[in-house]
Amino acid sequence: EELYPAIAANEAQWAQWHDLGMRESAAAGTVDDLKAQPFLMVDTDLFDAKFRADLLRALPDLDATTDGLLVHGDNFQALTLLETKYAGAVKSAYLDPPYNTDVSAIPYKNNYKHSSWASMMENRLKKLRLLMKGVSACFVSIDKTERDTLLGAMDSVFGKENRVSELIWIQNTNDGRAKSFSTNHEYVEVYARDLVGT
Repeated sequence: EELYPAIAANEAQWAQWHDLGMRESAAAGTVDDLKAQPFLMVDTDLFDAKFRADLLRALPDLDATTDGLLVHGDNFQALTLLETKYAGAVKSAYLDPPYNTDVSAIPYKNNYKHSSWASMMENRLKKLRLLMKGVSACFVSIDKTERDTLLGAMDSVFGKENRVSELIWIQNTNDGRAKSFSTNHEYVEVYARDLVGT
């Protein structure tokens, strides 16, 4: 609670909590407001280095007092950051990548959309595979646009022999983007780290 005054003084943090739906108002609150909502997560990126250092010092043993990890950033950099501590430790992973459609388009540096998307996925899957245990699974959501490209990337990284299944789930029965009929399903591709060895 000794950090509450610094948190209460940070207008950007209050605005973020509002934007995330955690508060009705974007206006800055008080220390009493923080005490009334003790489980609001602080985004340390909104604070200076001194605050971050004070926060870390306030936790007696960070690894022992946290049972989870939230990383906000580029997924490739995040996976690289996690490599040292979590190599071979992840039991299950779920990826929901950009589907490479008009609705969820991501920027590209060239005109090779499918190969750029495939390269992006492949290098992230390689990083993820390093984190996975021998007996583990990777689930990746995708639609028909990049399904085949994703399968190629996953086959390349995990090996065809480690493909577990393809799950099909109903997404939206009233998809207004469909030109002639409603495509109301998407796919979840499932691969094991080492299906043969299990």
